Amino acid sequence: MNLKGKSMAETNNTSGAGTPEQTNNTNGVPEQTSNTSGATGAPEEEHHHHHHHHRSTAPIHEMHKVQRRIKHRMKHLKKWQITAALVITAALLVFAGFSVQKYREKKRTEAELAAWYAANGLDADSARNGASGVGSAESAQNTGEIDYGPLSNNNFSDQLAMRRLQPFANKDVLYNGQHYTRNTAVKAVLLLGLDRTKDDLQQIRPELWEQGQTDFMLLIAHNTFHNTVEILQIPRDTMAAMKAVTYEGQKISDTVEQITLAFSYGDGVYKSCELTCDAVTRLLGGLPMDHYMLTDLRSINTVNDMVGGVTVTIPEDNAVWNDPAFVKGQKITLHGGQAEHFVRGRDKSDDFSSLVRMEHQKIYLQALQPRIKACIKNDPEFLDDLFDAVDADILSDMSKKDYVKLAASMVNTAQLHDSDFRMLPGEARMGEVWLEYIPRYADINEIVLDMFYRKTE
Repeated sequence: MNLKGKSMAETNNTSGAGTPEQTNNTNGVPEQTSNTSGATGAPEEEHHHHHHHHRSTAPIHEMHKVQRRIKHRMKHLKKWQITAALVITAALLVFAGFSVQKYREKKRTEAELAAWYAANGLDADSARNGASGVGSAESAQNTGEIDYGPLSNNNFSDQLAMRRLQPFANKDVLYNGQHYTRNTAVKAVLLLGLDRTKDDLQQIRPELWEQGQTDFMLLIAHNTFHNTVEILQIPRDTMAAMKAVTYEGQKISDTVEQITLAFSYGDGVYKSCELTCDAVTRLLGGLPMDHYMLTDLRSINTVNDMVGGVTVTIPEDNAVWNDPAFVKGQKITLHGGQAEHFVRGRDKSDDFSSLVRMEHQKIYLQALQPRIKACIKNDPEFLDDLFDAVDADILSDMSKKDYVKLAASMVNTAQLHDSDFRMLPGEARMGEVWLEYIPRYADINEIVLDMFYRKTE
């Protein structure tokens, strides 16, 4: 049944009088009363044989006027009642939604606190007594807020990584007594460089190498209002909690491994990107990724040649590169496969060389930016042509129009300097077999607040 159609038909009859036929007469009197003699329907011959007076129609007209006036008022009264009911209903729905959101935030906060207490060997009673500086956060929670500052430290263990507090899952955050809110003009875009070579991954996870791994991760803070960018470099060996899933996407468990392996647990395409975004979000305390963009590292050679080569200064000696053209301190214009060699080359005899390689990536991006800018000046369509050339090597949840716009923002901003790059806070150490980059959560929180939040009080 069409309830909407039925409702409209009912509300169109606004007179309140019986049938539609009866209400068509504009004087408000039923059709049968239209006899001009003023009689009440008596046979005409009675009119000729009886000499009684004609009844006056004035009282009837007055009655009809009153009826019409009452109907008019009732009509407007109904409209007012309906409007009031809708307003009250909408207000109740908004209040209910707000209450549900606050309740969920409170329950999530309570769960986070319980997990944090357990991970740090505390119970709620000791926390209330101020152990390890938790007391202020506990009292803040009782007022409906939680101050995440006193809860943050730079300790690390697999258990702490699994139970990492997620303050930045919230739009508004209280941190060390200061209120912050998410700066919605700043978008978090995760850039991933894909490596599908066997190398280290086949040694670490022989069964997963076909899916590939992310050889570099750059989190771009793209300020869409000021058209500026900041870049957070995330070492591929950062130890992070992640979802371990089968190839079909069935979750096995959560695990703590080098963040480069999060991609390997997926399907090699979209699911792998989603798993990587999830791992980065958990690492950064709940900061959601607005977008991601994955590119095969081999495409860097195409980009390099389309801009006519990129000139860099070689920062390390030949042991890193195993290439006679790469001499420490020399300027060289990279062509062909030299670009990929430069951004990926490292001394494999040095367990910490993957961190040195991140410096090469920064040097290359700083040198690439002015080359692309010069090409756009000569040909405004250059960026479109560039992305057409590498389109097969790009995977993103953004449209091509959007990631071309992002690239244009990165190119057209002021020259990238060292101050525009930040390294994820942490320390590198050798694990049982492989390098492990240990994150410092409290320092990471400060960077996230600085890059993606703004003070409100």
